[in-house]
Amino acid sequence: MPPIAAAAVAVGEVFATFARVSVTATRRVIGFSLWRPDLAPDAPGSEGIEGWEAPLELSCFGLGHLGQAYLWALASLPYDDLSATRLQLCDDDGIEPPNLETGALLNSQSKGLKTREAAKWLEARGFRTRLVERFIDRQYRRHARDPVIALCGFDDNEARQWLSSSGFGLVFDSGLGGDFGNFDSIAVRSWPNRRPAEALWPVETEEQRRERERRLTSVAQQNDGYAAVAPDECGRVLVANKSVAVPFVGAVASAFVLAEMLRSVNGGPTFDEIRVKACAMAHRPLTATLRAMEASPVSGVPMQAILHR
Repeated sequence: MPPIAAAAVAVGEVFATFARVSVTATRRVIGFSLWRPDLAPDAPGSEGIEGWEAPLELSCFGLGHLGQAYLWALASLPYDDLSATRLQLCDDDGIEPPNLETGALLNSQSKGLKTREAAKWLEARGFRTRLVERFIDRQYRRHARDPVIALCGFDDNEARQWLSSSGFGLVFDSGLGGDFGNFDSIAVRSWPNRRPAEALWPVETEEQRRERERRLTSVAQQNDGYAAVAPDECGRVLVANKSVAVPFVGAVASAFVLAEMLRSVNGGPTFDEIRVKACAMAHRPLTATLRAMEASPVSGVPMQAILHR
């Protein structure tokens, strides 16, 4: 995970310079610990452990920007025997043109359902896959034969709540900002959590939705850039409402999500929440809420040694 996180942050520095997001990008020292993100990277206890194991079975829900980044990062782990793996891929969406720009597993020839393309990519590298091509709703429940651990790539808080109550032993999730002001904001959360699912992933109320729409209308009316793109007011609001997704942000998020998963299954420190601003990092501790210094064991997770320092 460290090489992926470091490379993604480096790309982010170049992007932040090019897009004039930060005047200090590429001119600052950046350091962080994936083992203890709440500590400075050179603090005692931030270096991690000598040997790691990784789960052989996982479910990945949502195969968009984040879900594909998780799988891409997972494929970088040095498993000794990929024939023993089982990755359950869960999504019911087809590939659309915007997905080609942000999906780590896609290219210009990708088409059809996201599950099929992700499975093809993974199986070409030796992983074994199973597909679940259905909408996840409040009735969804994990079967006893399904993997115990789930990676959540949803971009909808209601779906996150449904997944948290579906019976998985551990759920690892991240959420990204979606507009020009917070596109590089990352929040990593795991379940079970000390906060209830409704507080962890609040669903937008009708009043909040109306306020968001009023704000978007105001932005679309006052910004000449939107007027240049779309001639009518409805079109300008539609453009203003488009989310902003940049691949390196998903790569940073995937490193922190998989690091949380690996710490959890290796008895390391676990966190209720970790917050990262990918284009505003420095050599200092990150915003992270420590849950426990030693993760509670989870049964039913087949493991394989992956790394020895």
